[in-house]
Amino acid sequence: MLKNKISLTLLLIGILFSLRWLLRPVEIGAVHRDGAKGLSVVLVKNFPLTDRGALSWWKKNSTYLKDNYNVPDPNEEGEYRIYFLKWNGVYKEMPDTDQGSDLRCFSDMPSPKNCIDKEGIMLSIARFDGGKIRIRTRHGNAYLQLSEKNGLKRIK
Repeated sequence: MLKNKISLTLLLIGILFSLRWLLRPVEIGAVHRDGAKGLSVVLVKNFPLTDRGALSWWKKNSTYLKDNYNVPDPNEEGEYRIYFLKWNGVYKEMPDTDQGSDLRCFSDMPSPKNCIDKEGIMLSIARFDGGKIRIRTRHGNAYLQLSEKNGLKRIK
């Protein structure tokens, strides 16, 4: 009887910690404008694990990103690209060795500590061809929205 109570208590504690970890809010650590006009790189922590969660997060937070970070920042043709990169919160210095291939460096901030570990693209969003929007998730799935009036359709 006591063993069952202990097991049940440990199971409930494990479930609570797992839920707390899974439901952490997304943190935007930094935004970089690197390269061509229309390109934004957003460094994030705790990004949703699923495509559905990532797409939902983008839908809920796109206005917040525009108002607070000017993301997206379209070019003259109205096109843009946004990359949401996983980030551990640490900028690093580019080493003098060949190990720099594991780093992504930003030209819009001063050296020497202007690089991050390449941990993966969580979500990419591109507006192109007169208003089409393509979204790619970290799982390799792609979605297309033909116009702002249309909904997203999975294409891959």
